[in-house]
Amino acid sequence: MGSLIASLSSNPTLATYIQGAGEQAKSAVADYIAPDVPVPTLMGKYKIWNAKEKLVIPETRRALGSDGTFVDLTLNGGTYNCEPHSLNVGVDFQEEQESNIVLNLIQAKARTAANLGGMAHEKRVLTKMLAGATGVDAIDTTSTTIDIIKILNGLLLQVIKGAKGWGANMELRVLFGAGALYKIINHGSIISRFKGTQPKGGFISPTATDIANMLMLQCNSQVSLMVQDVNANVDAPDVEFMLGDQVLVFASTPNPDDYDTSFMKTFRLMG
Repeated sequence: MGSLIASLSSNPTLATYIQGAGEQAKSAVADYIAPDVPVPTLMGKYKIWNAKEKLVIPETRRALGSDGTFVDLTLNGGTYNCEPHSLNVGVDFQEEQESNIVLNLIQAKARTAANLGGMAHEKRVLTKMLAGATGVDAIDTTSTTIDIIKILNGLLLQVIKGAKGWGANMELRVLFGAGALYKIINHGSIISRFKGTQPKGGFISPTATDIANMLMLQCNSQVSLMVQDVNANVDAPDVEFMLGDQVLVFASTPNPDDYDTSFMKTFRLMG
């Protein structure tokens, strides 16, 4: 058995497959909230912008033969730690089985482990997001007098200001909790914006994308469908959406670095 395990552990095809399975199983929502920042070391510094700090846009002109404006990119405020994560999955095989069969068994278990790992990462990101986001007043979807689009437009402008000078070039994003979207799409201020020929064969059924298209600024939208059993240690299940009735409005750079003002980031070791 030892010789078979040794040959499999050094099999480049298997290693490539498992790495690819991990990449494909990355949570789209987690990557949407906290895109990857490749870093050269397991631990290092990154910039945290506090409320008082200002981004001074530099002057780029220089006289011939002179130096350009010095830009201080000192990283302070935060320390990242790419702590290791892993899952162990048992594979039931026998020495006399053909190597290609054993290889297929391992690949099947690797896909399952990768999917579970992706779910675990999404839960960590959502938990940190809920703890770190700045709370605002709830959107009272029972009121017939409010304008949900006007509220979201105001939040977009706040986000751009909060992102310092980067906000003008960042991607604006809206993440709807499933419960929030369920209520918002049926609100009068949303339905009333559909005019003329109705979509989807003559009936109104707004989506998160439709709401994003109604906003004053271009932005992307997604819906969080991550659920968890809030009674995990009790026999009776209580399954709830993690984001529930909440809506997150934020700015992000699709490919952030350790200095920009993206709302959240995921630091991953290069390679």
